[in-house]
Amino acid sequence: MTAINDREAKGAIRMKWQTKLPKADQYRCLVTVQPHGGKRFVTIGWVTTESMPPQAVAWMPMPEHIIANPDGWFSQYRGDDDPGESDWYLVCYERYNWLIGKKYYDTKKGRFLAEQPTLGEPIAWRPLPKPYARLN
Repeated sequence: MTAINDREAKGAIRMKWQTKLPKADQYRCLVTVQPHGGKRFVTIGWVTTESMPPQAVAWMPMPEHIIANPDGWFSQYRGDDDPGESDWYLVCYERYNWLIGKKYYDTKKGRFLAEQPTLGEPIAWRPLPKPYARLN
């Protein structure tokens, strides 16, 4: 079996962070946020041709859902293990074959914690990209 960190590195998003505004609106994308006096983190957000969310420093397009493109996604339905570390992950949901969300995986409980149970259970997961690191 491949070490979990090696597997997760293979699932890492290969796109690059963008600091310039897009030519077309990105209504669901990944955003690096820099809170005042805090540590940068990645969240799901939006970017338009005119603005980014407050405290956002960079953005990248959302990866495709596992149904559209399985590259980089892990799924127990394909025989993959669950994440090896408690952390936040991007997930694809069973009920909505277009929706990608962000959920926390708890290794002690052995499951993703439910914030919005109406979305259903995740059918696939992948690591979040590292936050944009350059200074603006």
